[in-house]
Amino acid sequence: MLLLIKKLNVVQNMLMKKFIFLSIVTAFFACEKPAVIDYMLFSGKIKNSESDKLIVVGKDFKQEIVINAEGSFSDTLNLDNNGYYSFYIERESSALYLTKGADLNLTIDVKEFDESILYAGSIGAENNVLAKSYMINEVTLGETADFYAKEEATFLSTSKEAKEKVETLIKSSKTNEAFKKEQIENAGYEYAITLMQYERYHAHFAKIEDFKVSNTFNNNQIEFVTNDEAAYKSSSSYRDLVSNVFDEEVNNAYDKDKEYIDVLISVAGKVENNYIKEELIKSNSGQMLGVGESLQKAYDYLMANSTNEAYKEEYTESYEKLKLLAKGMPSPTFENYENHKGGTTSLTDLKGKYTYIDVWATWCGPCLREIPSLKAVEEQFREKNIQFVSASIDRAKDNDTWVSMVNDKELTGIQLMADNDWSSQFAKDYQINGIPRFILVDPEGNIVSADAPRPSDPKLKELFADLNI
Repeated sequence: MLLLIKKLNVVQNMLMKKFIFLSIVTAFFACEKPAVIDYMLFSGKIKNSESDKLIVVGKDFKQEIVINAEGSFSDTLNLDNNGYYSFYIERESSALYLTKGADLNLTIDVKEFDESILYAGSIGAENNVLAKSYMINEVTLGETADFYAKEEATFLSTSKEAKEKVETLIKSSKTNEAFKKEQIENAGYEYAITLMQYERYHAHFAKIEDFKVSNTFNNNQIEFVTNDEAAYKSSSSYRDLVSNVFDEEVNNAYDKDKEYIDVLISVAGKVENNYIKEELIKSNSGQMLGVGESLQKAYDYLMANSTNEAYKEEYTESYEKLKLLAKGMPSPTFENYENHKGGTTSLTDLKGKYTYIDVWATWCGPCLREIPSLKAVEEQFREKNIQFVSASIDRAKDNDTWVSMVNDKELTGIQLMADNDWSSQFAKDYQINGIPRFILVDPEGNIVSADAPRPSDPKLKELFADLNI
């Protein structure tokens, strides 16, 4: 019996040694070939949200996360790259810093939103810096209109104060040095954008039409390059800065005797970095692919200057749809839109007269600024062979806001509410990606212009005169 026990102990020791050996071998190879983690965990608690989803977006990335009845959410994000993203709840949004293998927890009250954001988790510190940086700018700079209306010296000192406060926050944060460096650079990019916009914005908000900055104003601008591909890919602030520079060059080069697409093509041709050039072309493709005689030219240019197959597919899809919006083509229609005066109205009900359609929304500033001009045009052509329709793409839950604004501003013409806001089939068929948008349809229901001049544009009355309206 003693001999049997000894043999069993020997066998047991041998098995244990074999197990230990196999464990060491497994661990060795596990160290040689670690599992690739390309996802992270995002969870949190949301108060006072009317939406049942949170949306995370980034460049070529979008994921919807369900918010349960208690306001909690949790999901994995399969990231293509580490870097900067945004999340949306209803119409509010905020920046995110996301990395593979990390976990992040968010608590927020939608009614207070930015003021209530708090993060925890392995990248909580980084995201708290983003949230606090935004609040510093919001508190220091104040309302956009008031900020840009400031006199030059006050504007500059306030801008510098906000930048320095953000930099102090970043430097004192418990984040890694690479993140700090990126955020310091981003603060510089945002400061540069602010200075670039001052002359134009001050003219508007201070109501000084011919305002020009002083000769020394640009001495305050920081130095930056616009061909840094790595920064363009990682920093939304840098992308905004490069885009602002591009837009400014387009505006400076614009001449009313030139086609807008020719100006865009000319400025794009001067961009040094091919990747950035293609991205800038993509961001302006909606303006290039307009309706009218320049459509074919724009399409040919976009296809010849794109290497991204997804972009090419998108351009082709838009091109095929826009061809259907040429002058003389049957107009897309809308059915049974709610009429402010009661009942419903369809576009087919309006045949027999020219129909000028204003696609707008109560929250759209540029739309509201067109109202006085629209009223004046309506009054001038009240007895003519034309009717004026305003189709709001407000959300269904904002119906009362629409009703009140029509009443309060004493809007004239035929006031309608679209059936599904931005997802309205009419808006999709007309490729409406921005408002206000104006459309002119002839008495037979055919397109005169899918992108007609605004009421404030003298060209509208010239168009009416050409049509003998």
